[in-house]
Amino acid sequence: MQWVKQCTLILGVLTTFALLIPALTWAAHTNESANQLSFTSQCPLFLKQADDFAHECLANARKQTRYWHPDFMIGSPAIKETASAYFGKALPGSHFALGCTLASDHTLNVVGIYYSTNSNNFKIANTAPLNFIDFNGNVRVSVDGKVTNFVMLRQLGTDFIPLHFPSGAIKNCEDPRLPDGELRGQYSTGWVTESESHDQLMLKICQGSPGGINCHTAPYIDAFPSADHRIIFQGLAFKWIVTSGGDLLINKDYYTRICSPNGNRHADNTDIIHEACDPMAQIEITRPRTH
Repeated sequence: MQWVKQCTLILGVLTTFALLIPALTWAAHTNESANQLSFTSQCPLFLKQADDFAHECLANARKQTRYWHPDFMIGSPAIKETASAYFGKALPGSHFALGCTLASDHTLNVVGIYYSTNSNNFKIANTAPLNFIDFNGNVRVSVDGKVTNFVMLRQLGTDFIPLHFPSGAIKNCEDPRLPDGELRGQYSTGWVTESESHDQLMLKICQGSPGGINCHTAPYIDAFPSADHRIIFQGLAFKWIVTSGGDLLINKDYYTRICSPNGNRHADNTDIIHEACDPMAQIEITRPRTH
């Protein structure tokens, strides 16, 4: 009888282990797939493809013409501005893809790695009506009255592709962190320290020179959570941040103000946040941050 009990126990352990193997294999595969979709993993491949993609852009970019009135020239005639844009494909589930914009003389303005809140957005990037192309390469299209944004996260430069920001700004697959931990950006730099309270993500943001650094701590919303929290881009002085895994971290007070019924729904620099205001995005926002 004792022998039967021991055999039954051993059989139970082996059965449990056998059931665990597929689950562990699936988890490992899921983590590996997520890592392959991160900015850090894809950047070297994007850089390798950049020259061929730039030639594609020169041949296929769509043109947009707009007329605008500079704020400092009240009463002046509208200025005509022409630019073109073109995008590559994103891997399923990835927030990143190659993109480029051309100047009015049809020369390369920006070739870079772009971010969008959903990989499916890149499927319509070359067909949806162009709404906006700015000098720094950011692009907005319109689908059924809603805007979809493509943010130029990282400029690429080769012997063929000129850098849009030739001095000081981060390029290609460089690590945005300096030895002292400061994060380099295209427009500003600063230090970010992460700490989580019981129910929200808290970020300490510091900016300034060694002689005068100003810091503040604020709660952030983590839209579209991922497993790779390395910061690769920030906008509006760290009001919103993009991570290597595709998280869109948004200052909570700023998010509440922008997404309120009376919020500024059409400011160029805040439109990417509006995509996280969408009711469907609330499902993602309320998910706990993963580690």
